[in-house]
Amino acid sequence: GDYQRILVIVTDLLDNAIRYTPPGGVIRVSVENLGTHVLFTVEDSGIGLRPEDLDHIGEAFWRATDQPLVAEHNGSGLRLHLHRQVLAMQNGELFFSGEPDMGSTFSFTLPVAG
Repeated sequence: GDYQRILVIVTDLLDNAIRYTPPGGVIRVSVENLGTHVLFTVEDSGIGLRPEDLDHIGEAFWRATDQPLVAEHNGSGLRLHLHRQVLAMQNGELFFSGEPDMGSTFSFTLPVAG
C-alpha cells in the first residue's frame, strides 16, 4: 500500500478513537500479519456504535451528531468515506464493529506486498 495514505488512515482512526473515548477510557492499536493481508486495528472503550449507525458509517457527510460527544467535535463526515475508497484502490477493505457505550473497533486490511 501507499505508506503516506496508510499513515493518514491509521492517524484518522486513532484521532476518532481519542475524540469519542471519554477520559479514563482505553485505546488499543494493533497490526497483524494474516499471511496474504495485513490487518490494522484501532479499538476503543468509547461511546461505541449503535445498530442504526452501522448502515451509515463511511457514508459521505454522515455523522452521528445526535450523540453529544460527536456533536462536540467539528467534522465533515468525509474521512471514513474517502479512506474506504483509498483502501479499495489498493485492494484493501475498511470494516468496523461496536456496541453502544461499550466501544468500537475500526480495522482495515491491505494485501501483503509480494
